[in-house]
Amino acid sequence: MTTKRMISMLLALLMMSITASAQLLWKVTGNQLQHPSYLFGTMHQADGSYIDSIAALNDVINSVDGVWVEIEKDKLLTPEALSYINSMMMAPPDSTLSQLLSAEGVKIVAGVVDKYFNGMVSMNAIEKLKPAAIMTQIEALQLLQVDKSLKLGNPDNMLDAAVQTRAAAAGKTSHSLETVEFQARLLFGYPLNQQAADLLEFCKADGKVVELIDQLVSAYKQQDLDKILRIMGAPEMGGSSPQEMERIIYARNRNWVKTLVPAMQRGSVLVAVGAGHLPSSQGLIALLRDAGFTVEAVKK
Repeated sequence: MTTKRMISMLLALLMMSITASAQLLWKVTGNQLQHPSYLFGTMHQADGSYIDSIAALNDVINSVDGVWVEIEKDKLLTPEALSYINSMMMAPPDSTLSQLLSAEGVKIVAGVVDKYFNGMVSMNAIEKLKPAAIMTQIEALQLLQVDKSLKLGNPDNMLDAAVQTRAAAAGKTSHSLETVEFQARLLFGYPLNQQAADLLEFCKADGKVVELIDQLVSAYKQQDLDKILRIMGAPEMGGSSPQEMERIIYARNRNWVKTLVPAMQRGSVLVAVGAGHLPSSQGLIALLRDAGFTVEAVKK
């Protein structure tokens, strides 16, 4: 999935029990395609075992020629990638949180940090991170408060990775839509003063954010993509700005379609990306329909 904006992206992508596929798995046909392709709205933080709860997904993996994901797990987990992400998360020495916020603002953030970390991490250590990175740490613990069964420690065990592992076992190739560098810059590379303002507002709205996370869990269980999008747009989730939705969702969708249409024309593919990228007039479903394809929910 994340600053107040980043949270929007990650939260739309997570969660728990997944039932029969109605709005998560979509079939793409028409427009002279020789074979159908598919869209799957994944949840980045969900356990990989949930793959077997999505009706028809295993059949789809076995039927396609390849899989497209946001970033291939093997590229995400290299020492070089992890080092780059870590470097992007660190605050410059002259731009730590106490230099970006007032003393009262730092106190508010410190209160939320203490609430979730239970004193196990000091503010001196936290302050070495950029505000957006601080927010991702808090967000992960908020998720665990909503669903204590989540296992956030090993990305290789999560749903996106499970799709790729299952595809590899079936002899299918996986491909990346983006680079680690692009996503790290997207999440941690925007102006630090804006990151600090986002973090402060996020901490002030802590209770409401947890409530909205809980609603996102429910929306994903119900496979209600429109509801996921509405919750993402709540002011507390940072999705209320059209400019930010353009930056973190819609512009990326348009770029992906430029890659995915030729890939679908070459052969059948499964596109497994965050569920928040599927709905809306600028989501992948609508963009592919606008390009002349028929896109319909897979029901089994």
